[in-house]
Amino acid sequence: MRKVSFENQGLSKRGWTIIKIVLAAILLFFVLKKIDPSALRSSLSLSPVWLLANFGAFLAMLLLKGLQYKVLLGEQEPYPAVLKVIAWQSAISNFVATSAGIASYMAMLKAERNVKLRRSGVVFLLVKFGDLLAIAFYLMLAAAWVWGDIAPLRWLTVLLALGTLGGAFAFLVVVLGRQHFVRLVTKILSWMKLTRSPWAFQGLAALHALAQESQTLIVRMLGKSIGLSFLYMTVTMIFAYTGMQIFHVQVNPWAIFYVASVMQLVSFIPIQVLGGLGVSEITAVYLYGVFGLDQGKISAVMLGLRAIFYSMNAIILLSLLLETSLRRRLSR
Repeated sequence: MRKVSFENQGLSKRGWTIIKIVLAAILLFFVLKKIDPSALRSSLSLSPVWLLANFGAFLAMLLLKGLQYKVLLGEQEPYPAVLKVIAWQSAISNFVATSAGIASYMAMLKAERNVKLRRSGVVFLLVKFGDLLAIAFYLMLAAAWVWGDIAPLRWLTVLLALGTLGGAFAFLVVVLGRQHFVRLVTKILSWMKLTRSPWAFQGLAALHALAQESQTLIVRMLGKSIGLSFLYMTVTMIFAYTGMQIFHVQVNPWAIFYVASVMQLVSFIPIQVLGGLGVSEITAVYLYGVFGLDQGKISAVMLGLRAIFYSMNAIILLSLLLETSLRRRLSR
């Protein structure tokens, strides 16, 4: 009976992955249809200085995320080892899927550092909680600066802000309410017959692990996670701004921060593959259209940024592969 359950879970996961790939292809097709050929040619004129700055911000994001995980995992875990795991997670998430990146993060910490899955799961949730608060802050701050320009999006902005803060509050309830809240969530998911889905199964396991941790320890870790998340999200906004400057896009910086914040929230929705291919582009094209940017031009820019983003991840991935190959040769 257990075997059938696992088989059904595997089939469900593969089917959901196929749906996400098809969705990405459809959305990317719509973006390609909007491209203005003249805008595509002009977008090839890149700014080398801003491109270098963008790559610097990309590396800073990776280093900060590694630092955040290292601090939460504890002093016994060396920073280079944790950074390597986070680099692998990032590369796999952006070239395959977020779920695959999360799985690689837990598996590598278990295999290379002997970190229990329960602890790595708790740290992952704390990191995401900090990120969620930082995104909500930047979303509300940017929205306040561009409120007059986002009349069609005001209701959505308020909804996203309330939803994000509500999610953060629910997380605190888990920390404070402990097992009672987790049991309630389990009952709700069982009633909705969602407990067999992979994301629900993994999420419940992480919540159970979180509820069993020391409350004092979790509160201390939360403070560290939130501080580093705000620093990380600040660099993320710089990354978004420098990316637009590569293609000489003239737009209010707060508009860029607003779009980047919304896209960060979209990345939390489990409908993405290949680093949000298609989903990110169509979201950005629509949002920048609200700020008066030509959709033909911004579509070309988004595809250019996608190519640059993949190139940066490829550099990280090749570096990891070379490091692994060199280490194996030296060990022989």
